[in-house]
Amino acid sequence: MRKTLYVCSSVGLILLLFLTGSFSTDTYWGRYLWWNFPDSEDHERFSKNEIQNKLPVFQFTKATPALALSPRILKEPALEFVFSGREPLTVTDLDQFLQKSNTTSFLVIKNDTILYEKYFEGRHRASVNTTFSIAKSVLSLLTGIAIDKGYIRSVHDPIIRYLPELEMNGIKEITLHNLLSMTSGLENTEYGAVPWASSPRQYYSTNLRRLALSIKPQNNSRSNWQYNAFNSVLLGLILEEAVGMSVSQFLEEQLWEPLGMEFNASWSIDSEVHQLEKMANGLNLSSIDMAKIGRLIGRQGNWNGTQIISEKWVRQSTAFDSNAIVLSRASGEPRSLLYKFHLISSSADYFHNTDNESDSHSKQERCCFYKYYWWGLYNDEDETIAKIASGNKGQFIFVDPKTDLIIVRTGKARGGLADEDWYSLFLHISNALNQS
Repeated sequence: MRKTLYVCSSVGLILLLFLTGSFSTDTYWGRYLWWNFPDSEDHERFSKNEIQNKLPVFQFTKATPALALSPRILKEPALEFVFSGREPLTVTDLDQFLQKSNTTSFLVIKNDTILYEKYFEGRHRASVNTTFSIAKSVLSLLTGIAIDKGYIRSVHDPIIRYLPELEMNGIKEITLHNLLSMTSGLENTEYGAVPWASSPRQYYSTNLRRLALSIKPQNNSRSNWQYNAFNSVLLGLILEEAVGMSVSQFLEEQLWEPLGMEFNASWSIDSEVHQLEKMANGLNLSSIDMAKIGRLIGRQGNWNGTQIISEKWVRQSTAFDSNAIVLSRASGEPRSLLYKFHLISSSADYFHNTDNESDSHSKQERCCFYKYYWWGLYNDEDETIAKIASGNKGQFIFVDPKTDLIIVRTGKARGGLADEDWYSLFLHISNALNQS
C-alpha cells in the first residue's frame, strides 16, 4: 500500500511539474530531476562568469627525465589501503592506480619543477575541472585580501554589518569567523538527496541570493561545527557588498592576473537572470592553475616577491593552532562537535597508532584539522605538515610548505577511496621524494 502510494505520488508530482513547465533546467525542480546528483562536468551545465587570465603566464619548469617522478615510486615501500569489509588494496604503480581510480589529472610539483603531470579519461592540460568545495578555499583567500585592503574590517565583524536584512531573520551575533569556521549555527536540513534538503537546494537554486537571505539560525550555539554550504554563500554576498564588484571580478583582479594563470577560469552562476556565483562549489579551473593556488599558499601568500595575501591571513586560515577544529578518527567527529566525518580506512604512518595513549592528539585519534575553508594535517609537535583544499569527488590541492611540494588531483569520483586515503597517497609520495 505504501509503495503504491509513493509511486502514485511520484507520478503525480512529475505530471504536475511537466504541466507547469517546471521540467526546464531553468527551474530548481527541472535541475533536480534532470541533473540529479552533482557531476564533475557541471561546469558545462550551469551558466558562468568568465575569469580572464593576463600575460605574462607563470610557467613551472618541466623536470628532466632523470628527475621526473617514476610511476614505480610507490613500489618500495608499497602503499596499502586497508578497508572495512573489503580486501586491502596494494598500490605499486602510480600510473595504473590513477587509471583505475576515476582520476582525470594528477600533478606533482616540487621546488617549481613539474615531476609528474598526467591526464586521464581524455583530459589534457587545458581541460576544465569543476572543483566543487575548492571554491570555498579560494573564497577564503579572497576574504583575506579584502581584509588586508580594508574592504572588510575584521573576521569578528557581525555579518549583519554587511547584510543588515538578515537581522529580520533573528541573526544578530553571527560573525564572519563563524561563517569561515563553519560554526554559525545556521539552519541546515540534511535529509540526504531529497529535494527539500539544504544541499540540493543551494546547489541547484536559480535565485541563490534570495534563498541565502531567507536563512535562519538553527540553534544559538556558535561552538558546534557543522559543514554548511550556506555559510559560504553568505560570505560571498558579504565579499560582493564590501568590494563593490562580483566575486568573479575580484578573483580576476586580485589572483588570476597577478599569479599569471595559464588559462581562463569561470565561476558557475545560479541563473542568467540573477547571476550570482555558486560561492560554495562553482569554481571551474585547469589543474595547472590549481597548482598555482597551492604555490601561493605554500609560500605564505607571497608571489615572486609580491605579497598577494598577508602572511598573517595565510597562517590564520590554514595553519594548525589552538583555534583549529580537530577531527577525530576514533569517534568519527570533532571533539565536542557535531559534524560526522566518516572514516573508512588508513594507510600511511600519519594515521597509525602511537604508543602514547594519553595524547589527546595521538595518531590513533586524529584525522585532520579544519580552519577557514582549508583542511590540514599536523604532526606530534602540533606543526602543520600539509594544507589541503578539498572538493567533492576527490578534487584536491595538497601543499607541503616545508618541502615546497604541491600535488593536484582531479577526478570524476574518489575511486572508492576516502579523503584520508588520498592524503595517505600524497604523504607517501612526499616521503619518497624526501628520501630520494
